[in-house]
Amino acid sequence: MEENLKVAIVEQIYPGYENELKEIVNKYNIEYKSRNLNFGKLKRADNLKKIIDTQLAERFQFIDKRSVIFIDKMEKVMYAFMSEDNKNQIMRKFHKERGLTYLTSVILLKNPSPEEEHDKYGQLFDPTEYTIDRFGSDLYGEASEKANKILEQFGEYIEKACIITRDNSIGDTPKITMYELSDGCEILYSEDWSKFIPSDYIIAASDSEIEGNGRAELKNRKNKHVKLKGRKRKAE
Repeated sequence: MEENLKVAIVEQIYPGYENELKEIVNKYNIEYKSRNLNFGKLKRADNLKKIIDTQLAERFQFIDKRSVIFIDKMEKVMYAFMSEDNKNQIMRKFHKERGLTYLTSVILLKNPSPEEEHDKYGQLFDPTEYTIDRFGSDLYGEASEKANKILEQFGEYIEKACIITRDNSIGDTPKITMYELSDGCEILYSEDWSKFIPSDYIIAASDSEIEGNGRAELKNRKNKHVKLKGRKRKAE
């Protein structure tokens, strides 16, 4: 995906909406034990859907507001936006329980194996580090059922699924990451999209390095363009 499109997406999903959350709590006298991302997620979904429908419709298709899913029709990638915690939970469920969600079902059916990605990434990782246990037909059958609605309507535009995450803070300078996954929900590649947050919103100059393109790269947030992670797994 081109950088200008990444910028357009990040500008819709980075805000924390802390002030709006406080206004709602005060206005309706809501009692709560801790702040969460529910309100922010709804606002971000609205913003993302609006910009896709009004400005980026030729390139993207917004699928589901509740789960925040959209498709890059040209590159044939389905993106799911969620918190980092939610990403960890669905991957943990897949690895430990072979539990499928609609998203991990699409990943299982559509995403490449580490071996298939070896040519793409060259020497950046060694596919022999992966001991992948291939999945039984029962799991594929369950995945087909869960992913059926999405693939029936949009399957021609989906060759793989990726995840975009935002950290769980309600602040305006979160960590935003895009993950490419294997068919076994292993992270093959990750890219730090935090650098696309508008520099106007990076308040403390001492915490940022302004790059020549006018955007801010937060310190201690390393670009992960070349990082690939493998996890050895025993065959069942």
